[in-house]
Amino acid sequence: MTAEYTSHLFSLLYLNLLEVLDNHSYKFEIKPCLDIEDKGFVNGSLGLQPIKREFTFINTSQLRTDLTELLEKHSDRFSKNIIIRTNMIGITLKDLDKISNLLSLDDNVSVIGKGHNGKVNFFGFNKFFDDFFSDLPFRNYSYDTFLQRVCELDNLLYILDGYYPVETVSDFRLLYKVLSKRENYPFCSREIHEKLTDIFIEYKELL
Repeated sequence: MTAEYTSHLFSLLYLNLLEVLDNHSYKFEIKPCLDIEDKGFVNGSLGLQPIKREFTFINTSQLRTDLTELLEKHSDRFSKNIIIRTNMIGITLKDLDKISNLLSLDDNVSVIGKGHNGKVNFFGFNKFFDDFFSDLPFRNYSYDTFLQRVCELDNLLYILDGYYPVETVSDFRLLYKVLSKRENYPFCSREIHEKLTDIFIEYKELL
């Protein structure tokens, strides 16, 4: 897959996630983050539509530090926080209802979204403290390692699954199969689905 189509694919996954979040009744305040190495590739449109939000560029070699600084700026304003990796599909409005309700509990709560490939796709919490991310595996997002670390916290832990990250050609094939099933139509809008279908047609030999 060419760099152009790869960029197009991940732009669609990103925009799909924004659509889902924007359509939820809770009206999340969204802070999009990109790798600082991609700064030169963001031209204000993502090749699809005008960007309506300002990006925060994060140095992935010091991800824990940058995320901690970002959350420290905003955590006093929000009781519900969700960090979502945008290279995935599968979060629906019903999922957001469930996550929002869990994070509204009076107890300290963590919610992990597990992908089909054994990696963490999102992480929600309603209490943030300084060393929160100290041992979390932000390099490979290993679910098992993440789970072990979060279990050490004084939190109620909830696990949600059924999410589909796209990191390999095999994931791309699975994405095609997943979106071909009627029961998964809530994963994205018709417009996003049609644009993803165009990519599947262009690279049908990979399927």
